[in-house]
Amino acid sequence: MTSSASSSVQARSLGLGLDGGRMVTRVSFFPSSSTFRRTSSSASSSSFQAFHTKSTHGSTQDEDDVDRCAHASAAAGGATTGTGTAMSAAIALALLATPQPALAETVAVGGVASAFAAYGHYASLLTIAGALAVERVTVTAKPTKEQLDRLVAADSIYGIAGVILLGTGYMRAKYYGKGWEFYAHSPVFWVKLALFAVAGASSLLVTTKVVQAAIADNKSEDGDVPEFGDALAQRMIKVINGELLAFGAIPLTASLMARGVGYNQDFPWQAGAALVALPAVGLSAKYLKEAFDTKGEWEK
Repeated sequence: MTSSASSSVQARSLGLGLDGGRMVTRVSFFPSSSTFRRTSSSASSSSFQAFHTKSTHGSTQDEDDVDRCAHASAAAGGATTGTGTAMSAAIALALLATPQPALAETVAVGGVASAFAAYGHYASLLTIAGALAVERVTVTAKPTKEQLDRLVAADSIYGIAGVILLGTGYMRAKYYGKGWEFYAHSPVFWVKLALFAVAGASSLLVTTKVVQAAIADNKSEDGDVPEFGDALAQRMIKVINGELLAFGAIPLTASLMARGVGYNQDFPWQAGAALVALPAVGLSAKYLKEAFDTKGEWEK
């Protein structure tokens, strides 16, 4: 075998797995079919193709197998096949010396991080839905002290869960999902973000009034609980209903997006970003203005 043919010996397969809790490595070496010349003996050829090691008993056993393969091939093929055999053995030893447990640990750590990001994403969405449901049934024109405290707690949980939802969503899109290049060209992805932006912006009305009522309650000297009034309470309920609809549609958009529905390589991400930014800024200004213009009964 010439030096060019020897250099064509390739590592055709490298598989990693777990067998009874142990790391299993399968490496098979044989010459490239396009460059292997039949000048070597049949014994040498069969010794190459028969080289198949399995690291279930540690690196010592693997090195012994490599040595036996190298000696057998050298004896059968003579000096002309010595270079190729040595190269095969060297490649095999190099791969077997790779810290495979460390590689497994790296894969495991990445999988755990991805799982936690997904769990945080789903759990925060469910938490938001629960907090909004509590707000929906608690808002009333004349809340009691207990009801006002419940509104403050639910709105706080809603805000924290919203931050977690946004953060885990970013991590999944950037590191653990299909890759930013996929999401950037998916119009459904931007619709999903737009729904989040609409819900978040509209929540400013409810959050502002709840915070104002809580501050007034803390400053109250006679123990009277601030009242929202019928008009403001009804408006807050309508806004909460809209938020529930928006967050209820987000799982649908996520399912469509994950299946590539609407994906278009030519779709400019700038258009999607504008779809999110415009309602986020516009509705935030609208609902903040409404929150300060609409007076509760305690402010009149």
